[in-house]
Amino acid sequence: MSPKIARALLMVAVAAACTAPGSEQWQKAGADGPTTARDNAECREAAQDEALRRYPYRASSPALGAPVIALGQQRDDNNRAIAEASLFNTCMQGRGYKR
Repeated sequence: MSPKIARALLMVAVAAACTAPGSEQWQKAGADGPTTARDNAECREAAQDEALRRYPYRASSPALGAPVIALGQQRDDNNRAIAEASLFNTCMQGRGYKR
């Protein structure tokens, strides 16, 4: 499987997990829909930025070979997705939301 396809599949899986029907929604006493949506968007953006800072996209040397490059990219993509989810949850909880 090519690195681009693997990366795309990982992102689809992460997005599906975050928006799965029946998943618990973030709730905060006194927060209306627009406030929750704004907080969600701000936390999502901050989490993405920080995850990318921690696990940047890197150029690898072709001398390493395609399989080694692909494994490194997949590892970084996985680490980035895990960090982003954790950072997002921490941000929402910090703003007083609960699931």
